[in-house]
This record gives sequence, C-alpha cells and structure tokens, in this order.
Amino acid sequence: MVSMIVIFSLALTAYIDIKKREIPHISVILLLCLGIYLHWQEPLFFLIGIFSMFIPLLLFSLVTGSLGEGDIKLFAVMGGIMGIMDCLLFFGIVNLTSIAGELLYRAYKGELRKIMVQQKELALSFINGTSKSFIEQVKPEDTVPLGAYFLPGYLIYYMGVIYGVF
Repeated sequence: MVSMIVIFSLALTAYIDIKKREIPHISVILLLCLGIYLHWQEPLFFLIGIFSMFIPLLLFSLVTGSLGEGDIKLFAVMGGIMGIMDCLLFFGIVNLTSIAGELLYRAYKGELRKIMVQQKELALSFINGTSKSFIEQVKPEDTVPLGAYFLPGYLIYYMGVIYGVF
C-alpha cells in the first residue's frame, strides 16, 4: 500500500514535471504526510533522512544553480521515507536513469551533438568557476526534468529490493 502511494505520487510528479517543468506541491505534501505516518514512532529517523538529503542538495544548488527547488524537496522527503542509505542509493539510480533517458531522448530527436557540446561547456564552466552564469543562459527546453525520472528510479530501486539485488 505504501509503495502504491509513492508510485502514484511520483507518477503525478513525472507527468507535471514533463508538461510544466515544475514539481507539484501536492506530491511533496502527500509524500511528507506518508513519511510522518510511517515514522511517527521514530521521528528522528525521519528528520535525519530529510536533512541528510536537503542540506547537501541545497548547498549544491546554491553553488551551481543546476538543481531545481522542487527536486531538492522531493529528494528530501524521499530521504525521510527511505532513510539515509536507501535514499543515497535511490539518488544514484535516479541520476543514472535521468542521464540514460536524456541521452536516448536527445539521440531520438537528433540533438545528441548539441547536448554533448553543452555538457563540455558546462564542465569547463565548473572548472573556471562560472557555472552559475552558464546555467542561467541555458534555455528551459534544454534542461532535464529530473522529477520525471523519480518514478523509473523508484521502480528500479523497488524491484532491486524485492529481488534482493540491493
């Protein structure tokens, strides 16, 4: 039942993030309520999970400007539900899924060369310390809707837990 609520919320998030490029507040609130319900007897576990994801991702976003606020909130709430170690694994799976998904999507659209050049320029801007100004110049249609990859990432994580891979 819990996984069905998470899957529903992440499916809603994926749909809205693809269409509007924003994470819906209702998904974050639904997952937050679910986390409070699951961990009402151990609130410290829940809070540590939230802050262990929220603080590093917020700092990363402030330094680079490359992660949306909704993505940070969603990762933080998932950290509260899953715990630190499981959420770090989930974080890695979501990022790898988003990289693979975007490469396939860009290759399908014939934009793979363009995105590779952008990534090279972004890497150089990180080295030069000008990543924030570079990211501000990127068009919204060239960004990755990370919220869309939470659902496949969660499904991969969930199947891995069920079948004992993780």
